[in-house]
Parts: sequence; C-alpha cells; structure tokens
Amino acid sequence: MYLKNSGSTKLIVFKHRTSAATQARLKMTLEICRFVCIVLVVGYTLGNTSLHAQSDRPAQAPSVAATKRDKVDKLEIPGAIAEVYKNASGTDLYLYIFYPEGHKAEQDRRAAAVFFFGGGWNSGSPKQFEQHARYLASRGMVTALADYRVKSRQRTTPKECVADGKSAVRYLRKHAARLGIDSNRIVASGGSAGGHVAAATGTLPALDDAEDDLNISPRPNALILFNPVFDNGPDGGWGHSVVESY
Repeated sequence: MYLKNSGSTKLIVFKHRTSAATQARLKMTLEICRFVCIVLVVGYTLGNTSLHAQSDRPAQAPSVAATKRDKVDKLEIPGAIAEVYKNASGTDLYLYIFYPEGHKAEQDRRAAAVFFFGGGWNSGSPKQFEQHARYLASRGMVTALADYRVKSRQRTTPKECVADGKSAVRYLRKHAARLGIDSNRIVASGGSAGGHVAAATGTLPALDDAEDDLNISPRPNALILFNPVFDNGPDGGWGHSVVESY
C-alpha cells in the first residue's frame, strides 16, 4: 500500500503480488460473486419494480420529446440538516448534513466528507450512503449527502452531474467556518456514477458551473471511491457514447 499525491488530492493505492494459481482462484471467486450478484438483482427486480428507478444504465442524451419527470422533493432524513447548496434546472439541490454529537460549529474545525449516490447519471437517491454518513459522523466528522441533477428528474447529462459535484464541494469549503469544518480536510466519496462525480471533482479542470465562485477550489483533499466509473474513454470506457461530445 502506498500514498500517491495527485496535486492536492491524495489517493491510496494497494499493490500486492500473487502467484498465477492465486490469481486463478481470485478470478474464479470474482466470477462466482458476479453470478450471485446477478441472481440477487434479478430476484429483487422481479419482487420489487421500484428497482427500475435506481437503474445503473448510463444516461442517454436528453430527448426534446420527453415531458415526464420524476417529482423532486426535499427528503426527510432523521438527524440530518438540509441546506440548499444551489438551484439549477429549476430545482433546489440539497446537502443533508450530519454533525457529530457535541459539535460546536463556532469553534470546531472538523474533517468533512460529502457522498454522491450512484445510478448511471440517470437516477438515484442521496439516501444511498446514509449509513456511511451516520457512521463517520459518529466518529467525529461532519458528513453530507449530496443531491445532484440526473436525467430522470432534470433531463440532464453527466456534464451537469459533475458540475453539481463541484458546486457541492465549493459550498462546503465556502461555508466551512459556519459549519465548523476544516476547509483543507474535505473528502469526496461516491459509488458507480457517484464515484465518477466524486473523482471528477478532484481530477477534472473543466465542467464547472458558470454560476459558481470559481475562486473557490472544488478539489477535495482526499477521495473515497466505491466501484467508480473512472474511465469514459473511447477504448472500452463505460458510458463513452454519452460523454464523447465533450
């Protein structure tokens, strides 16, 4: 294991040498796990049609003929304080913030983490990482669940998802003193498409929201990524057809 610096963002990289026989066993184990996951997903889909709302298929370009949109509501998450971090596409986008017990914002300067949900840039819920956020708050961090625009609700593309992710990090950094966090200890985290959004906040120099204060850095100080979409390139990158225009 070693720590690799990427500008101001730190990545933890794991390296481990294994024999050919061990690699073969690992490959077989991964295939078995993949099969079990497929069976579980299919079974859950048959029993609960709401899973389709969380589809991880990549978002396609918005259709001008599309008129139906998912209803956008402020979520009620017990223990979380909801703050609007931006308004875009006619939608208030919220951060659902958890504070540690005994937190004193006027004097504390705690590390913070913001989580971005997965859903193929198409759908998803900020609640996906609720337990992660609660746990880290119980360990002394200020944590936030970020809502961001997706195709099913705002008819947007991954470009807007990334812009919103950057806006969320900027919001935490801008309001660090009021929230009682250390502006130099902000973590961005997410899974799948949310992992892509989190990674993009730390690595992409473009795709900022023009309405943001661009003097405030959107780059987190560390990344925690769960099965992220990290490669959108033309050589087999996931969702390339959706993002190739930019």
